Amino acid sequence: MKTNPEEMAPFEVVADKIRRQITDEVLKKGEKLPSHRDLASTYDVAVMTAQKAVRLLVKEGWATPRGSVGTFVSSTWDQGGRPVSVEQLAQEVARLRDRLDSLEAQVNGRN
Repeated sequence: MKTNPEEMAPFEVVADKIRRQITDEVLKKGEKLPSHRDLASTYDVAVMTAQKAVRLLVKEGWATPRGSVGTFVSSTWDQGGRPVSVEQLAQEVARLRDRLDSLEAQVNGRN
């Protein structure tokens, strides 16, 4: 993910600003995101750009669509204030495996 706004597409900039609102708890778990039109107005972008930003947030796990009701902040979070993805879980499992291997080596070294 790009972090420099100058290198980001407009929809990525909007998505990043919404992510920050989520991590800062301006937008809370389960809360409805503003409409595409409201986002477009707030961030001075086209409605299509706002739609693309929301689709990106859904893809990344930050938001969950609920049919015609709207899109809501995802309730699947870790303690760090970020959505938990399959990739993140796989990385955590790998880290825990490494730690377990290290502990087993220490225990076996003592026996």
